Amino acid sequence: DSPVWWEFVANTANWIMTNLKGMAFGLLFGAGILTLLSLITKRSFKNGFANAALGTAIGAPLGVCVNCAAPIALGLHQGRMRLETTLSALLASPTLNVIVVTMSFAMLPLHMATIKLVLALAMVLLVVPIVCRFLLTSEAAESGENLAQFTQMPEAKGITAWIGRALAPQEAGEKVTSPGAALLWYIRTYARNLGFISLITVPMMLMAAVLGALVAIGFDSQELAHILPVKGAIIILAAMLVVAAIASFVPAPIALDVILTTVLIGVGLRNDYATAILIGLGSFSVYAFIILWRSISLRTAIVMWGSVIAMAAHLPLKRSSCSSVATAAMAALPRP
Repeated sequence: DSPVWWEFVANTANWIMTNLKGMAFGLLFGAGILTLLSLITKRSFKNGFANAALGTAIGAPLGVCVNCAAPIALGLHQGRMRLETTLSALLASPTLNVIVVTMSFAMLPLHMATIKLVLALAMVLLVVPIVCRFLLTSEAAESGENLAQFTQMPEAKGITAWIGRALAPQEAGEKVTSPGAALLWYIRTYARNLGFISLITVPMMLMAAVLGALVAIGFDSQELAHILPVKGAIIILAAMLVVAAIASFVPAPIALDVILTTVLIGVGLRNDYATAILIGLGSFSVYAFIILWRSISLRTAIVMWGSVIAMAAHLPLKRSSCSSVATAAMAALPRP
């Protein structure tokens, strides 16, 4: 067996290499969005559900994992898109892209794939605008104020913050009339925005890789299928909350939720736990948590993580319990 320190180094390097291309795309695309938004004055609707639908339409076609979508969400937020749009785009990219949806229905039992799709749609179209309306009121209001202005960096505290303030996004300014001047403006603005997003997200990427490696050490799919409780509703609920919390913490690459769930079902994991892992893994991560915390607020990060955990743990348990009750009721009916 390899020593623990080697497993930690290998898992960290593996996570970085696995997500390298997607992260690069997220940085480049996020900088592009931030550059584009500097030219647009109207960036939202008055209705929160409409803003959430806009975020879904932005995020779903991207086809990147939640870690790679985090820099893109940062670009949307810094460009003063509404909070509902930013959060829905962050969650829609890993859960509603055509690759993951197709793999889900091809590799998983039909009811699991359907539950995953329905809950993903409910999360981005219903849960996000509701929590923004009732739990993230101040954050949503701040994202709706001065929509034509970019988010400003706080006062510099140290060299990194000073550089971040120097690179903070700016409005387009005066209109240019020549193609050469427009191209020069684009190159300068894009480079500035790319540097700004990279400064904020790249160090957090490395931190997420370290935290993900710590969780991965000692993980054994064979043991997981047999150590989880199978009796007692409260005990099962507590176990599912823990499973959902860990699954939504891990910075997983795209489609790992479908692949890992298929493997775990094959080694005997119960469907309710498998569904919790399927919904939690890939929908959120510690990296997305850190990005939301540093760019918006700690409350936003906690509320979104808690919402994903609730979706992953509570609803599958209710479905399992309802199925058990229905089965028992059918068994109790008199036979003809």
